[in-house]
Amino acid sequence: MNRSVAAVTVVAALTVLHHVDGAAYAEQSGCTVSATSVNFGNYDPFSFTPKDSTGEIRYDCFNGFDFDVRVEISRGSSPAWDTRRMYNSGQPLEYNLYLDSTRQTVWGTGSGGSQPLIDNNIRGSDGAVTVTVYGRIPARQNVGAGTYTDNVVATLKW
Repeated sequence: MNRSVAAVTVVAALTVLHHVDGAAYAEQSGCTVSATSVNFGNYDPFSFTPKDSTGEIRYDCFNGFDFDVRVEISRGSSPAWDTRRMYNSGQPLEYNLYLDSTRQTVWGTGSGGSQPLIDNNIRGSDGAVTVTVYGRIPARQNVGAGTYTDNVVATLKW
């Protein structure tokens, strides 16, 4: 029996927003934030091994004060946190984004079993912080060839 696999290319794009709580505090603080997408490359639906990849969120706050930073990632086009979905012409491919390299803690907003990144006592003059976004596509999903994408929003709150 011959099996052939056409390329399945998958990307979870991270869009970045930033948010400041409190107008008075906003006048004396500032942060910049950027992100690199979690690009899974080619996915083999016949593989018994999950497909892992990483992306990054980088933030730099420059106010000179100690404060807390909260980084949330949206569900994207998925209805729930337990499994995010990328789509190609309406066909879903399940994946998720995690806070930890063991891919146990779903990165989200703190609702539905997800957790945000909390970075306490950041000193605004300490320089940029880069955090890794860990992604995983479960193995053995029956999907067709094509490019699967999802857009999630990373929100920085301080």
